[in-house]
Amino acid sequence: MTTEAYKKWNKKNPGLASARAHAWQKENPKRYKEISKKCREKRIANGKHTADQAKRRARKINATVSWYEKEQIETLYNAAKFFSVLNPFDGGYHVDHIIPLKGEDVCGLHCRDNLQILRASDNIKKSNVFKGD
Repeated sequence: MTTEAYKKWNKKNPGLASARAHAWQKENPKRYKEISKKCREKRIANGKHTADQAKRRARKINATVSWYEKEQIETLYNAAKFFSVLNPFDGGYHVDHIIPLKGEDVCGLHCRDNLQILRASDNIKKSNVFKGD
């Protein structure tokens, strides 16, 4: 499969692509670490990593509601960290936006009602896809 075809397939199948990538990462931890390090260094060198982080922070700030429940949201993030420490063999836990901050069809808010704790692997599979009822 050509690189272009592979990219198209990944875009059409984000959940399956994430699951395959995650499985490969588990099977090839040393190689994954090497590749990740090289990619991170390259992104940092050309400023892309910092720019992406800034864009994400900006999206989060812009999606934060005026009645921002700071304590409740912090409690949720602390709970995810606690679950990750409590269950180290689960692969960690993430705080996930149910409706993504940057979705294809819809964008959600950064508020307590739009957050949930998920296993990291489930959150990675979900990507920024919203599956409404």
